[in-house]
Amino acid sequence: MTSKRKSKSSDDDSLSEVDRRALERALKLDSAYWRRRNAQDIASGRSSWLEAALGSAYHCQVRELKLRLWQTPPCWVDDSELEQLLHAPDDYKGERRAATIVWRLRSFNRSKFEPTPLRAFEEAEAARKTSK
Repeated sequence: MTSKRKSKSSDDDSLSEVDRRALERALKLDSAYWRRRNAQDIASGRSSWLEAALGSAYHCQVRELKLRLWQTPPCWVDDSELEQLLHAPDDYKGERRAATIVWRLRSFNRSKFEPTPLRAFEEAEAARKTSK
């Protein structure tokens, strides 16, 4: 079985600058255990930078939003399904809630990979108020 790992440079090609910055923050904010493990996995080639950063975004969002194992974090929302999920009925997986968070993040020019979406909302609101 051949591994299909990407290098950091090819991972970066598909990311916007906003997404890249959010993923870099997620790597820094993740727990010490996951930071160590990510560093080891990237160094050994078991994980690409993007895989490690996506995992960190997931861990940070689950922690901040206090999600249950079956609930969807914003970083998992598929961009092509965002509009549909925004109008879907609420369900136990929390997909509509996750889509609403992504929509709000985007309204503040933030990424769905924001490791601390609630804090990002507070910062964006404060910046908006001071700029008026």
